[in-house]
Amino acid sequence: MKKIGITCGFLYPDKSRNIYNAKTLSYVENQTIAYAARAGHTPVILPDIEMENLIPMLNNLDALILHGGSDVAPESYGEKPIGQWEGDKYRDEYELRIIDYAFKNNIPILGICRGCQILNVYFGGTLYQDLPTQVGSKVTHSNSDKYDLNFHKIAFTGDDFLNKLYNGAHNKLVNSIHHQAVKDLGKGLIPLSVSPEDGVVEAFYYEGAPEKVCWGIQWHPEFHDSSDERLLNGEVLLNYFLGTGK
Repeated sequence: MKKIGITCGFLYPDKSRNIYNAKTLSYVENQTIAYAARAGHTPVILPDIEMENLIPMLNNLDALILHGGSDVAPESYGEKPIGQWEGDKYRDEYELRIIDYAFKNNIPILGICRGCQILNVYFGGTLYQDLPTQVGSKVTHSNSDKYDLNFHKIAFTGDDFLNKLYNGAHNKLVNSIHHQAVKDLGKGLIPLSVSPEDGVVEAFYYEGAPEKVCWGIQWHPEFHDSSDERLLNGEVLLNYFLGTGK
């Protein structure tokens, strides 16, 4: 059994809420918790507290998952917002502190969707603030009606461990729930897969660490139905990341 830390999203004070309307609430999406708990693992939700109090919790982790959710703020990678895409700078700072500690202390990191993006920012990379505006891709990377049932094809970029893990399955699909994406990869990051129709980076790893230690994944493997053979199997990915798979 392994302890897997999961970063939070935040709901800030909101007078329209019926409860805790003057307070900040922390949340984690339920399927993410269930994903981490599979095969008997223990998910640990990481609170927004002072680092001196958080460090003992981090030291007890076997791995870290960066949770999906709100946009990354453009200011976090040296840009100004375009249009309405302001992002969540407070959450960025919270997660960047945790990433920094985990990376420097060899805690394996898996960044999912937003987690992939903030991990890229940690290494000095940049993001497309809005794919339809800045890229004009023919691929629909976000569809609010379909949500996690919005899929597109994925292509592996080389003869690397992710390609081998999935036996080079280039016709497989992944879900797509994002309008932001990696633009410039951060220092030391190597692409593992792309969306073949527009070249948007779908996965990367840090070349200076063992292959199971530091990944960003743009899709949500926790939302994939493992019985659907059209999709990349999320169980395979998690087990490999945790060192319990092939």
